Amino acid sequence: RLASMQNGSASKEIHFDKLDPSFIQRMLKVQLNQLLPVLLLLPLLCKAGADDTESDLRQIFVKPLDISANLTIEQIANMLLFNYDNYHRPGYSGAATRVEINLFVQSFGSISVIDMDYSIDILLRQKWTDPRLRFKGYNRSLSLSYLKQKLWIPDLTAFLHEITTPNYLIWLDPNGLLTVRLACPMQLWNFPMDTQLCPLEIGSYGFALSDLEFVWMTDRAPVSLNKQMMLNEFEIPEVRAGSCNKAYNTTGQFACLFVEFKLERKFGFYLIYTYLPSILIVAISWISFWIDYKAVPARITLGLLSVLALMTQASATVQFALVNMIARRRERRQARDDLRGTMTREMRMLRGNLLPQQQKRPRAQH
Repeated sequence: RLASMQNGSASKEIHFDKLDPSFIQRMLKVQLNQLLPVLLLLPLLCKAGADDTESDLRQIFVKPLDISANLTIEQIANMLLFNYDNYHRPGYSGAATRVEINLFVQSFGSISVIDMDYSIDILLRQKWTDPRLRFKGYNRSLSLSYLKQKLWIPDLTAFLHEITTPNYLIWLDPNGLLTVRLACPMQLWNFPMDTQLCPLEIGSYGFALSDLEFVWMTDRAPVSLNKQMMLNEFEIPEVRAGSCNKAYNTTGQFACLFVEFKLERKFGFYLIYTYLPSILIVAISWISFWIDYKAVPARITLGLLSVLALMTQASATVQFALVNMIARRRERRQARDDLRGTMTREMRMLRGNLLPQQQKRPRAQH
């Protein structure tokens, strides 16, 4: 109840018990009227201060780092990676990060008709902009391959199809050369004059399309082939590239790019190794008609050798018939499983619709 006020060396004591209550109410009312505008403006001031702080932090990350040309690459890398967060993509609070991709097919490996797969060696190039790594004062590019674990890198994933053997995705060296083994469903009823389409799909696994966007490079061909690459049985007359964004009901839409290799089987290969030997064997078997009918051992030997040669040649193509049978059986099984899954979902939906109606029915009173 006693307040003390000091002004310089003078000191005054004010007894609130002796003041008029109406005077105190008027003083409090005046003070509240003066503080009310400040209280109303306080949330706006706090919001403006937060926006300024966020903009200042954004400017700190986006502003190019001034680097001296006398520094070593290791020192420059340490300066760029100071307070660098590799768990967040560039501009994670803004638009989606745009990643441009290019593929260079170094070589085609084995194309297996039995396993219905193929292996390729590709050089994968990715290009994106990270404003947090901008710098000036150093005119040359930096090689940060040894700091790959400390940088944010797009989680590019190959959507490998189901094949009879495990999938392999191996980094051979730091320049990005990959060996990929992929499934290629083949239709062999037009063998050996068939054409196969072998796909390759790549995309993001953890980032949605609103966060990470994959596009093909526009300044060069999306997919280029090694001109010195040679295949024994197939030719690659066409390579098609495009977008195949995938949408899921629970997780959203994800970026996806696809490459489709068109493989045409070389007819000349089978003309030399299949058709010509068969024609020669049949022509040789006709020689027995010009041999004297009394030379029985010679005629039997010639006919028997011709039959054995045809059987040996036919046994080499049994694998293709077996593969075609397995492929058709797999397609029928897949169609049957899809039909069974559709019927199960419809039964669940019907059961879910009937259950509330049964609960709403009044119970019979006994």
